[in-house]
Amino acid sequence: MKKALSLLLSLLMVFTVFAVAVPFASAEDELPPVMKAFINQTEAFYPQKEEITQVVFADLDKVSAPSDSMEIGRDEGKSVKAWIVAQDDVKILYIAGEGGVTLNPYSLSLFEGFTKLTSISFTDAVNTSIVTSMGKMFKGCSSLESIDLSSFDTSNVTDFSEMFMDCDSLGASLDLSSLEINKATTMARMLRGCESIEELKLDTWYFGADLADVTEMFSGCTKLTSVYIYDIGFHHRSKPTRTSMYYAVPYGLTFHDNNNIGTDSEIWDRFFNEAEGAVLVFDYPENYKIVLNPETLTMIKGQTKTIGYKILPMPENSSVVFKSSDKSVATVDKEGNVYAVNLGDATITVFNTTVDEGVEKVTHAVCNVSVVAPEEKDVYDITFKKPEGVEYFQVSTDGGESYIPVHGGTFRYVKDTKIIVKAYGNAISYIFQVDGKDVESEYDNRLDLTVDKNKTVSVKVIDAPSGEETVSFFEKIAQWFRDLFDKLFGWLK
Repeated sequence: MKKALSLLLSLLMVFTVFAVAVPFASAEDELPPVMKAFINQTEAFYPQKEEITQVVFADLDKVSAPSDSMEIGRDEGKSVKAWIVAQDDVKILYIAGEGGVTLNPYSLSLFEGFTKLTSISFTDAVNTSIVTSMGKMFKGCSSLESIDLSSFDTSNVTDFSEMFMDCDSLGASLDLSSLEINKATTMARMLRGCESIEELKLDTWYFGADLADVTEMFSGCTKLTSVYIYDIGFHHRSKPTRTSMYYAVPYGLTFHDNNNIGTDSEIWDRFFNEAEGAVLVFDYPENYKIVLNPETLTMIKGQTKTIGYKILPMPENSSVVFKSSDKSVATVDKEGNVYAVNLGDATITVFNTTVDEGVEKVTHAVCNVSVVAPEEKDVYDITFKKPEGVEYFQVSTDGGESYIPVHGGTFRYVKDTKIIVKAYGNAISYIFQVDGKDVESEYDNRLDLTVDKNKTVSVKVIDAPSGEETVSFFEKIAQWFRDLFDKLFGWLK
């Protein structure tokens, strides 16, 4: 009788397991080797640092290092080499690594004192993602006329102090808008003594809560007349040190704000009140620009990826709409999540509507989407081993449903696609097997299944749903029967 009653309860009770194969964000490409030795401290190059006129970063897979080059960095068998090519009055310093060069986390004074340096070519051969200090990086490069830092990743940099100090030949217009400064703790004297700059573009900058010192940041910029800003008001918990921030800056400096970040009084109190005679101008652009990340997507059928966007300048009154050119290939929701439905090509158009002073302005950007068939390396065999008490499995994907029989079975899982696994029965332990590696959850029947690039699996237990609204009618009946038999017989526990 006990077995019959247990079977009855098993038939009445339904337990649902959600095992979501979390998209494995493809691992970042392995970083190029780190340039561990500093050029201006290396015995072979130090005597020549005041004679070098150009610096070129390169990939050793694309250029050949001469036999007399010096190794200045090595990571896991990959090296960074440096050498000088001299011709007449031109001395070019080459710095090259296998796959490019990663700058040292502590890149303080990297090119300090290169007084004849007129140009530096970074391009994509330089990786700065692990750099935390760029203090004095170009200090005293008095012949440097222009610099392109658009390839720099400064998301982890905390120290920008004296970065361009005494670079007094930098051209009339300097664009530093590509630098991310959210984590900056000090920017003291960053541009002090840059006497040639007339126009400064900082229109993506946001001073984060950790910025503690901007002393003399623009001091000595004697020709500076225009600064294009985003929001460089101070958001520090207390106001940072800003002694003589604008010393010797021309009277009547103009700050151009095309993002409408606040009222004049608010902005002035937070940032500009030390700039004597300065004016704040709100520049409403003729149109807005949408920057998409990414601008193209290659997806495997069943995958879900998100299109990020930024509207420049940041509008106050705007709305964003996503539309797909072919919903049979790819669909998109209002949050920018793209779902790969079938093989083929489609475009996702992002529309922005902004209202400025009663005038509606509409702009858009396009992301090209290609849905492709998976390669063999992207396909995993996930085997569901039937634990005691499981009656059957049901596996759902965006492409339909398949059923795994009572004795267990194998499901073909495509990397970065979402699956929902439901196991029906009365067991509290489910085992998932991927390429021979088992994992088990003993405490709950709701699991989060993650497959990594090595085709191994990990499972995280998720708390079971709670609340009256989550209990089905059949579950209520099953619980009622269980409580009844417990009270009457006490042997079903």
